[in-house]
Amino acid sequence: MTLEGAGVKACGEVYKRVKKAHGEKAAMFLKVHSEEDVGHLDKAFDQLKCLEPRAVECLIKNMEQSCTLYGEILREIPTLVKRNQKKVA
Repeated sequence: MTLEGAGVKACGEVYKRVKKAHGEKAAMFLKVHSEEDVGHLDKAFDQLKCLEPRAVECLIKNMEQSCTLYGEILREIPTLVKRNQKKVA
């Protein structure tokens, strides 16, 4: 659910920027996740209603951990870009 939620919330704007800078083909992954994950997220929220409280607790913990890890990945991107630019230059 974490990736679907992030896709729905953030990928739309990122998709527009990447498409403008690099073209439709380069932005396809973002487009799919910003548009198609809306339905996936709705289904996931519907399924939450069927879970036992302990399962919901586990899911919340997993989502917190996933957000932390995905955040670290995103925060690392500028460093990797700078490192790769130095290699190319």
